[in-house]
Amino acid sequence: MVAESLLRDRPGKVEQGLPVAEMKKLKYEDIRKPLIMDYRARCVKMLEEEDKGGNPYVWDFEHLDPFFKNRLVRTITTDLLYQFVEKRQKEGAKNATINRNLSLLRRMMNLARREGKSVHLMRETCGSLFKLRALR
Repeated sequence: MVAESLLRDRPGKVEQGLPVAEMKKLKYEDIRKPLIMDYRARCVKMLEEEDKGGNPYVWDFEHLDPFFKNRLVRTITTDLLYQFVEKRQKEGAKNATINRNLSLLRRMMNLARREGKSVHLMRETCGSLFKLRALR
């Protein structure tokens, strides 16, 4: 039963962009790059042209990067997002700030999905991001 559904699903994944094997390897860093290019093209003020290492930088990366760095996109689940929210709350961040962090991550995922990098793998996570809000 599971094998049949995987086989039925596979052609749709290939049609939508990257081959399935590449989608499974997609990391947080890979979806971070399109956000920087998008912000540069739209002249968004949150983009700083250089951080300490000389790389382009978007505000709030300092909170997302340590938590999501080297993580496969397909492993970013609702439970992981709740862990992120809990961590940020323990650090003393206000809920509005945490929601901005989550919206930045959602923007990265939506841009990656639009580029066809990870349509199927992120559908559930993007849905979770739209519903998830930091509440105390």
